[in-house]
Amino acid sequence: MDKNNLKVRFTKWVKSEDHVEYQIKIISTKDDTLNVDFSQRYSTLRDLYDVLRKDANTSKFPKFPPKKYFGNTDEKFLNQRMAALDHYFNQVFEDFSHLPTLKKWVEEKIAKHSTKKLTKENSKDNVNKESIKTKTDSNEIKKKENKTDENKVDKNYRATGI
Repeated sequence: MDKNNLKVRFTKWVKSEDHVEYQIKIISTKDDTLNVDFSQRYSTLRDLYDVLRKDANTSKFPKFPPKKYFGNTDEKFLNQRMAALDHYFNQVFEDFSHLPTLKKWVEEKIAKHSTKKLTKENSKDNVNKESIKTKTDSNEIKKKENKTDENKVDKNYRATGI
């Protein structure tokens, strides 16, 4: 996959008790065949930056959004950091897509988190299959109900001796 055809979107952040995770989406700009959703902590992304910077071996490598020790869970700060991370990763994808470390990272994310988009035809097939399954299940339930009713009638018939 050509990394120049990929875009990264930081879609939201989620706070837990002791850290924040950023929801990230990698998509293809060429077509709709790639849609990867995952979450990462800032510290993990920072570790990736360290490896990418060494791999690039150039002073022109983009600066990573800075670490903040206090107030790093403030909503305004998290929104600003998310925008900075989005900008940073898109710049790296655009200018340094040849880096083996970046390629490996993207391939791992694709392998682990890729969601296949359904074509309209596949989607219709799935709806039809589900509809058939639902009808079949419904018919099976009706058959069981009818058998139960027949058994009750037989028992009542035998009990009354009619």
